[in-house]
Amino acid sequence: MHGRPRVKDKRVDPDKAALFGQLLEKVLTACSSKSFDPLHIELSSKLLELNPEVYTVWNYRREALGPIVDAGGEDAVTTIAGELALTERALMKNPKSYSTWHHRRWAVGSGFCSLERELMLVERLLEADDRNFHGWGYRQLIARKMGLPVERELAFTQRKIEQNFSNYSAWHYRTALLPALYSLPGEQEEQELGRTSVTLPAAEALAAEEKGEEKHQTKQHEYSMVEQNKDVENQTLVELGAPTSASAAVPAEVLDQEFDLVKQAFYTEPEDQSGWFYHRWLLGCALARYQKANRASTTGSNITNAENGKSTLEEASASAAAAAAAARVALINTLTTQAAMCKELLEIEPDAKWPLLTHTRLCQLLAELGTADADADAGGDNLDFDAVEAYKKLEEMDPLRKGFYKDAAQGAAHVVALPLQST
Repeated sequence: MHGRPRVKDKRVDPDKAALFGQLLEKVLTACSSKSFDPLHIELSSKLLELNPEVYTVWNYRREALGPIVDAGGEDAVTTIAGELALTERALMKNPKSYSTWHHRRWAVGSGFCSLERELMLVERLLEADDRNFHGWGYRQLIARKMGLPVERELAFTQRKIEQNFSNYSAWHYRTALLPALYSLPGEQEEQELGRTSVTLPAAEALAAEEKGEEKHQTKQHEYSMVEQNKDVENQTLVELGAPTSASAAVPAEVLDQEFDLVKQAFYTEPEDQSGWFYHRWLLGCALARYQKANRASTTGSNITNAENGKSTLEEASASAAAAAAAARVALINTLTTQAAMCKELLEIEPDAKWPLLTHTRLCQLLAELGTADADADAGGDNLDFDAVEAYKKLEEMDPLRKGFYKDAAQGAAHVVALPLQST
């Protein structure tokens, strides 16, 4: 996906292979018999330095060393320091080893280490490989434990993006940071739990990212992390999942700034999909703001004047209707601006898939909103835009996803949502 496949060294050192086999047999025997003597713990360390991918051996070490960590004191500090050093050596062998990162998270979760040092180390790692998603996830963990300001993390992600626009993890981190900065506590909790309290329009789901939350079980010294790898490129607007109300809390002026930031990535490399995924999320935020205002216009009847006991339905309805109308104008302006940007990109790179796909979706959304007056702002051809022809061209450009484009052209992929049509 990142265009950086892991190159495996197929050369086998017979002596090293024989040593590995002997160590593995001894350590797995100790695992089965629950033998936690110093000799087998040391052997497990040597084994993991040879191959950090043997997750059973990491589990063995957690089970063996857990009681020492639970007891606390100097022994716990020394033990955790040893585990951190071991994971550092293992990560030098393979910096994307799931098992090693899981074990380091367990070690940090004990509380017997310096979080400042961990932050410094992960920053050095991301300097060496700015797209190591394990490192990004670990940084988020450390940032939460340290209580780092959201503004600081946003600045860090922007710095990394400016160094390399093709950074999925940095873009994705911003989708968590921006709602955290601007949403109310209840809205943020809703996002973290991955819940949606209302049915939002499909277009709002342009780029919502589902988050897997880590669950730490300290007493059992177990760590599990949920990860979902989705081929979002093939998903329809509905299937991408709707953002929670926290997405609607991101101010319009902030969204405009983010659109400008991601636009720089498009004009640098219009076919790099990392920025387009973030762009879809931004569109989802804009649509969430519109839907939130539109819903509010239908709930004015619940507002009453507690002081004099008289209903304020008319005033509330008028105010909500005005807010909904303003939100609709803001949404149309956003969609038309982004459609015009995509059209400009297509004039520069006529065979670029992502600008064409996004432009097609934006034109469908504008048509769904019935925006005849916005046609000129979006490039002058939205009302006459032929989505079927656009999807046919996408089939030729991207034959591996031909079925998806056929479904989208026929409306079977639900690219345009019925909930939006009814507003």
